[in-house]
Amino acid sequence: MLAAILNTSKLNFWFEQPYAREYSDKIIFNFSENVSQIYHKYINAEDQTQTVNPVNQRRRVPIHNTENSVLRSFLNSVSYESNAERNRSSVLEKINREKGIFLDFIRESTSQQKSTKEFWNENSYRFPILSQIARILFSIPALSAFVERYFSIYGIVSSKRSQHINPQNFMSKTLLKVNVDILS
Repeated sequence: MLAAILNTSKLNFWFEQPYAREYSDKIIFNFSENVSQIYHKYINAEDQTQTVNPVNQRRRVPIHNTENSVLRSFLNSVSYESNAERNRSSVLEKINREKGIFLDFIRESTSQQKSTKEFWNENSYRFPILSQIARILFSIPALSAFVERYFSIYGIVSSKRSQHINPQNFMSKTLLKVNVDILS
């Protein structure tokens, strides 16, 4: 569903149309969560492996022994929040900010007249997180034709007489069949 709203060239078919109101609302409701999941899985994973921050370094304050010292120390304490949690909340804030700007931007009719690739190339500075997510989502092949082609070739290459063929020889035979036009 996230790819549907990031595919800006097709928005005029469904976004904010009366017949797709429920679908639009559902996408907008789940937008930040979906972007955050993809961001933390594919983009932020590299950053976390490269930077190691010490967790929650605070200076210690001596507690004076008075009758309200426990109450005072509780009131002066800072809630525990790891750097990862702090980073996640700041990323969510950035995502929500970009979401608001993006939704306002796509409601303009001029922004929907470009192809999706042109839109994200021209607006990557305006939506840095969303443009990275769009590149990830649109780099996934939509069809499995190449897989079906290989299964078809595997069916042609394998026969009853070659059931006990060495796997390496089978792969070589398949590669020759696939690349027969290059070899000729």
